[in-house]
Amino acid sequence: MHVNEPRSSCTPSTSRLRRRPQRYADYEEFSGDEQPFVPDDKNPKFDDFYRQVMLELRVAKGRNWSIKEDCSPGAKFKEASHFLLRQHGNFLNVAEMVSAGVALHGEEYPTLVAREMYSLRNMGELMEQVPFMPALLPDLSGSSYGVVLLGHFLDAHARSARSDDVGALRYDTMSYIEEVKLPNGMHIHYRAGRDKTSRGFKDLATARLLTPRRMRHEFDADPELFCRRVREGTTKFGALDYPSYMYPEEVYDEDRMDASLCRGTFLVRCFRHIFTGKHTAWTSPQYGSKGGRKPVAELNKMDSVMPENIAYVAVLTRFILNAQDTWQADDNKFIGEEYFNAILHLFINEEWRMSTLKWWNEEVFGTTGEDEDNGEEQVTSLALIMAQRAERNASKPREDQEDAPVQLADEREPKDHPEASVSDGEFGHVRSKRFADESKADRENIEDGKTRDGDANWNVLADADEEEDFMGPRWQDSDEEEEEDHDYPDEDRDDMSEDEDDETCDWPEWF
Repeated sequence: MHVNEPRSSCTPSTSRLRRRPQRYADYEEFSGDEQPFVPDDKNPKFDDFYRQVMLELRVAKGRNWSIKEDCSPGAKFKEASHFLLRQHGNFLNVAEMVSAGVALHGEEYPTLVAREMYSLRNMGELMEQVPFMPALLPDLSGSSYGVVLLGHFLDAHARSARSDDVGALRYDTMSYIEEVKLPNGMHIHYRAGRDKTSRGFKDLATARLLTPRRMRHEFDADPELFCRRVREGTTKFGALDYPSYMYPEEVYDEDRMDASLCRGTFLVRCFRHIFTGKHTAWTSPQYGSKGGRKPVAELNKMDSVMPENIAYVAVLTRFILNAQDTWQADDNKFIGEEYFNAILHLFINEEWRMSTLKWWNEEVFGTTGEDEDNGEEQVTSLALIMAQRAERNASKPREDQEDAPVQLADEREPKDHPEASVSDGEFGHVRSKRFADESKADRENIEDGKTRDGDANWNVLADADEEEDFMGPRWQDSDEEEEEDHDYPDEDRDDMSEDEDDETCDWPEWF
């Protein structure tokens, strides 16, 4: 084609030509200065299991991070990610947590660095929930693509779980707001119904719960005037003023403002709704008393309350009460992360921390969360039974005693042991003595599968292996985990791939 000749409509421009997908051969034979990008699941330099996991995550990325399999590495990551924000707070940077954990893999003293990094302190718990995670770390440390892919996957499902909690609380919790009679005789009860934009300081019931406890006497004096001043900006307060729902209705001491802080009735009901189920919101739960889906706490083997759990629910509770229609951590001048940190800051005081968490464990799980034996040895039925058996056993002749130790060869008469009949009497004695020593050593080490030389007793272990059923990797367990599911309209869910309070990342072009 000449320079001035018109271009055919079916001939694409060179600048618009698409590069064909790279194959293994392309990757291996490429000799230019810049190697073409190859996804980790197609890169032969990585371990087969790592490539399998990366393939599942890459396929999930194309399906808006959806995982269809119930028993796979991706499903295990999904299950673990659902508890990340609930356990560590709304503002955990999941991508940073993964990056820091991978970067410090193999360091001699990673715990020293972990003490200074909030995000890294949570990586260990993720590795406990995902038992195959250590097997992925060597390959992840050599692949920025894998780190970004895994971090984005975990973050998407962690935010999805938070959306589940927001949807669960959005309407049901309005029934937890109790009617209040003010000193002037005025009755306040919730009136906004299912219109969330009419909450906040447009509804007196939600406004009273949102009002800082130190200012509530002003609210009670004239609720309508107080709400109007807040809406107009005349009355101001921020994230460092703890709302009234953080306190019980009648318990408040101006001279000791932390005495009943974080013990609000409405807050506790919202907490139970999320972690132990809707049916436990009004009373303490009884695990196993009802069928149906397992609650979040039971799915994640949670048996005690942590400060981050309380702060997480407190942030969600404030959003439920305000007039914002879609999830946002901030509400005008009220910064959600400052509020979250202000709650955690309370728990620096060890005495207050222990008292508050003990109270929460009693309210949520019916336990104190601590051992109250005061250092004294506790007498139990089992201990008494074992002592009585030992006393009865000791009164019997030695040969009739239960669980009596087997007589060793050197303790018997030569005539009782066939090895003593060897022509050389000395040999018989030495032989029986050696048998006794070996028997005693084997009995001591039998649980460790070792012999007197410290080597594995392969005969014992082999017999045990023949009787043991084959167990596959933990993520291939056939038992299906019950997944969380809340009944609320689809429009109440946040988009898994976008969140207004999350930073937008400039992902690499290849991602």
